[in-house]
Amino acid sequence: MLPVVDLSNARLEMDPFPFSVLSGALCTKVEQSTLSWFERAAPWHLTEESFYSQHEFDMRHVELPSDVAQLADDTTIAEMHDVISELFGTRLRPSVDVTAHRLTKGQRIRIHDDYLKGGETHRLIVQLNRGWTTGDGGHLMLFGGSEPEDVRVVLAPVSRQALIFEISRRSHHAVSEVVRGERYSIVYSFHAVAK
Repeated sequence: MLPVVDLSNARLEMDPFPFSVLSGALCTKVEQSTLSWFERAAPWHLTEESFYSQHEFDMRHVELPSDVAQLADDTTIAEMHDVISELFGTRLRPSVDVTAHRLTKGQRIRIHDDYLKGGETHRLIVQLNRGWTTGDGGHLMLFGGSEPEDVRVVLAPVSRQALIFEISRRSHHAVSEVVRGERYSIVYSFHAVAK
């Protein structure tokens, strides 16, 4: 049986910081069930911070439909945990945060690095969208520094795509403004065992 989120083909890139991108990582059936629930019934709430405004909720603290629940169950998390530990050559703590994100027209996430001493050390982002096009905006961008002109990688939010990266003072990234539609993602945050 294939995993719900298949990270088995992950290969590490080092520029501008350690990351991996996988196409088609999310099971199609779970993708469709999750999108339908996100669009109709998910408990979104608006969060506004200095560098972003988005709708979100913690997927481990709400009741999820059965197909969607697979995205946050212990088996799925354990499989991700093992792949990410091996990919980055690090030991991860068992606890993982799972947050759903939604960006709507006019929303974006400015350049930031997610680094916080004692905070998350690795992140997995799974994209979910219906027929997203370049003109819809919402591109995930990786930077070589904190300036917009230092963009190195631009990823369209293609549904079922996964991005894994190591969080550090170098992990500058952003999401361009959403022009049309709703841009969904599921964000898994991992913590390395302190050395």
